[in-house]
This record gives sequence, C-alpha cells and structure tokens, in this order.
Amino acid sequence: MCKNSLVKLSAALFMGLLLFSCSGEVVEVVDKSFSEELPGSYKMNVNSSFYTSTDAGLDASLAPLNDSLSALMDSYVAGFTENMKFLEDSVASGSGITGELLVKDTVFSATPELISVRYTVYEYTGGAHGNTTNMAFNYSPKEKRFLAKEELFTVGNAVVDSLLQGNFSNADSVYYALPTLNEASVNIAGEEAVFIYDRYVLGPYSAGEVEIRLPLESLK
Repeated sequence: MCKNSLVKLSAALFMGLLLFSCSGEVVEVVDKSFSEELPGSYKMNVNSSFYTSTDAGLDASLAPLNDSLSALMDSYVAGFTENMKFLEDSVASGSGITGELLVKDTVFSATPELISVRYTVYEYTGGAHGNTTNMAFNYSPKEKRFLAKEELFTVGNAVVDSLLQGNFSNADSVYYALPTLNEASVNIAGEEAVFIYDRYVLGPYSAGEVEIRLPLESLK
C-alpha cells in the first residue's frame, strides 16, 4: 500500500472515530443513592444508578430500564419501612429493635448494546442475622427489553452447567449442591460471564456466596 493510501486510510479512521464520539451513542451512569436513618429504629442506604445518554434515541430506549429499577427500589424501601413499623407496633416499647436495609448496585456493563447490573440487597429486621440476595439484570437498549440469562449465551444449558461445575471448587466438601445456570444470577463483564449463588443455594449460610467467572468465548 502506498504512503498516500495509508494517509487517507488513517484520516478516514480518525474521522470515523470522531463522528462516533460526537454521536452521543454513549451510556452515562448517574448515581442515585438514597439514605435515611431513624436512630433506635432503622437505617437505610440504597445505592442505585440511573442510565442516560445525550443521544435522544438511546436515551429514550433506556427509559423502561430506569422505570423498572426505580420501581424496584421503591418497593424495597416501602416493604422495609412497613416491616419495621409492624415490628415496632407489635413489641413492647423500648425493646431496641433496629433494622437495616442496604442496597448496592454493581454495574458490569453500560453500553448501547447491553446494560448489565447486579443488585445486592441486605435486609435485617431481627433474628440471628440478616438476609442477602443478589439479583442480576441484563437489558438490551436496542431491543428495549430485559434479556433472560439463557439469551446471553449461544450454547445450551447443559454446556454452561458443565463449565460451571468444572470451575467449581468444593474444598472440604462444605457445599452440598453443584452450580447450574438455573440457580445463578448472571452478569456480563467485558469478556467474562459472572455467575453468583446466594447463601443456602449451594451450601449452608456459613459457606457464604459463591462466584464463578467464565470466559465468554467458551459460551459461544
């Protein structure tokens, strides 16, 4: 290839990147944290994100995602405060009931092709310990819908299960079940698929959560 052709090709590539960067086809993640504390009663700390774009079409396609996640956070706050009020009304005054709601979102991907986010919810309303739940959401802005975890891969469930179990360590036999796709919360992070299993799914509470990462290449 001659020098002039190389110069023209480089210029074309530069202009293409410039046009792309100016197109607004970028998803921006905006923090929407919320906290509230009533000393001697409860504490809430809710971390959730809002997704937006300077591109009008992409921004509009993110609206269903934002609406769904906002409604979910509202339901957690409402349910927690209702539970705490019920407990306070049901026990003797001064018993010292203190509840806690902690919500943390982890954004694994935020592109025009895929929003992949995990919500980790810890709730304590009395007892020996609180409960922690992980929920994965994978949203396609182009299709304006949430994707089922089975849609994230082209291989069948049996292949995914085999790969999960091949990458699962059960040292000292602390777990009583094998990981499968069915029980996992799944997110996409770059070139990896991240699988997480809550307490009690594979083993006792003391065994904790289990996270397994698989390269996407093996799931195609």
